[in-house]
This record gives sequence, C-alpha cells and structure tokens, in this order.
Amino acid sequence: ADIYAHIGDNEQALKLYENILGISAESSKVAKKIEQLKDGKNQQIFETVKSAEEGIAKALYDMALLLTREHNDESARVFAQMALYLAPNMTEAKFILANLAGRNGQENEAIDAFLSITNEADPERYVEAQRMAAEILEDEKRTDEAIKILIPLYKTYKDLDTLIQIGDIYRRQEDFRQAIKYYDMAEKELGPEVPDDYWHLYYVRGMAYEQMKDWPHAEHDLKKALTYRPEHPFLLNDLGYAWADQGTNLDKALELIEKAANLQPTDGYITDSLGWVLYRMGRYEEAVPHLE
Repeated sequence: ADIYAHIGDNEQALKLYENILGISAESSKVAKKIEQLKDGKNQQIFETVKSAEEGIAKALYDMALLLTREHNDESARVFAQMALYLAPNMTEAKFILANLAGRNGQENEAIDAFLSITNEADPERYVEAQRMAAEILEDEKRTDEAIKILIPLYKTYKDLDTLIQIGDIYRRQEDFRQAIKYYDMAEKELGPEVPDDYWHLYYVRGMAYEQMKDWPHAEHDLKKALTYRPEHPFLLNDLGYAWADQGTNLDKALELIEKAANLQPTDGYITDSLGWVLYRMGRYEEAVPHLE
C-alpha cells in the first residue's frame, strides 16, 4: 500500500489500506494515511539515500529488524548498535534497542533508549517514544515520573493518546476522579461524535465511574461503548454484571452475559457473572453449575 501511494496509484493504495484498517494493530496510522490520500496529499513514503554511510546504516538496521523478529536478540543488538554508529540519530534503531532491552528485563536501559529520541531528530516518533518510556515507568511503579513526562507532552503536542494514557494511569492507581478528569478532556477534544478508533474512551471512563459508585454516569458510558462494540465480550459482561449486582434489568443482564459467555466460553469471570445473574433472578439450580 505504501509503495502504491508513493508512486501515485492512490486507488490501489486506498483499497489495500482499507483492507488493513480492520485488522492492523496500528489502525490509527493507517487511518491517517487514508485521510491524507483522500485529501489529495502526496505520499512521499520512501526517501533517497544520500550517502554511503546512510545506506549501510539502513542495511544494518534491516538486519537488526530481521534478527529481532527471530528473537536473536544479542545479534540484533550488535547490528542496531552498528547502525547507530553510522547514523547516530536513526530513530528506528533506537526503538529496536529499547524494545530489546524491555523484553530482556532491562527496563532502565529501555527507558533511556526511548528518551534518547529527540524531537529535533524525529518529531513524528518523538511523542510515541515518550509515551512508551512512560509506560515502562508505570510498570516499574514509578508513576510520578511517568505523569511528569506525559502532562507536558500533551500540553505541547495536544496528542489525544497521551491524554488518555494519563487517565489510564490514574485509573490503575485507583485515583478515579483524576482519571475521569483526563478522560473528559479527551472527549472534549474529540468533539460531539467520538470516532470509532476511540470507542474505548467510553469503556474506561465507565469503569472509572463504576468504581466511584456513580452508576448513572457509568451506565451511560458503558451503554455508549456497546453501541460501538456490540460483540465485545468483556464490555457485555461488565454492563450485565453491574446490572445484576444492583438487581436491576436482570433479563437484559442475562441476555448480555449469555452473549458474552458464548463469545468467551472459557473465561472464568464471565462464567461467574452468568452464575451470579441467575442467582439474582432466583434461578438457583441453574446458577450452581456455573459458579462451581
């Protein structure tokens, strides 16, 4: 798709990008490419190599990438370091080194590698690198440091994913009021109609409201999320369980949880919810096998 876009065959590029959109882990990046193509913007995806050093560095990087995918981490690290020796600002090589360090339990090295990526060298991936460093810091229980990176990052770049990440950190720290504050800011930035890519904003905010015992707001957000993802088993389960817990909408709760159980028949939490809603309905004999 990138090659077609680069040579100006936008029709073929769009066809491929739209096929990718539903299955790619990087759907937001693909959506951005689609938007640019539809706006008639040229896609200069490939750059000319300007020197022998740059060309060799790219070749070394490609070797590092292949070795990384093969989990040949030590050799991948050597090739990535050689690429950086020839091209000190090569962002892709720094990402490889950071990811290799992270998956080998060298968290501080991974953080340093991500933070070594500067805005001047690569403004497009700088925000991503900062967010990934913050993610590792949170995993290391260094949440204050993570927030210290993310808040100025949002203020400077107005990146919505950064804003939601801040909310997620506060939610996982059980500071639900602060989490909702940042989720609300994200919703305001997105406008009256939240795009499909950000449907999960309603889900996580609904869960935060639920933890605060603010059920009217929680119910609103979970039901809204369900309009985007009516087949999402954990969303179906969460809303159904909450209704069952309160003893309301039990018939509807059972319908949602049964649907979730059909989608995820081996998930213990959903099976437990199925037993619970049947218990709340007084159907004890049916509830017992699920709970057992």
